Amino acid sequence: MPPTTFAGGRIRVTTPPSYDVQRVRRSRARGLRGDPPVATDVSKNAIVSALKDSGLAVIERVHLTPRMSRDLGRPAGNRAAKVKLEVDLPRGQDAVVLLERNG
Repeated sequence: MPPTTFAGGRIRVTTPPSYDVQRVRRSRARGLRGDPPVATDVSKNAIVSALKDSGLAVIERVHLTPRMSRDLGRPAGNRAAKVKLEVDLPRGQDAVVLLERNG
């Protein structure tokens, strides 16, 4: 399966057939069940602000989700799978990849 590209081709994400990857269109905080949404927003905003203060810039946000299976519209499940992420950087620059799971 060919990679899905983002940021003008500078970011390439290769997923197994059981997953979809797409660009996050707008920021949407998702907390764990029972978590107050305000706490989730405050924590996420604090991390992003600290990174920006350090001179880092968000290049792209992507959303990785399991594809729905054909039986009853359920997700395909938690099958072991590998995702490959490639990022092209100018000389002298570094990248940080932040992963978020379940908000």
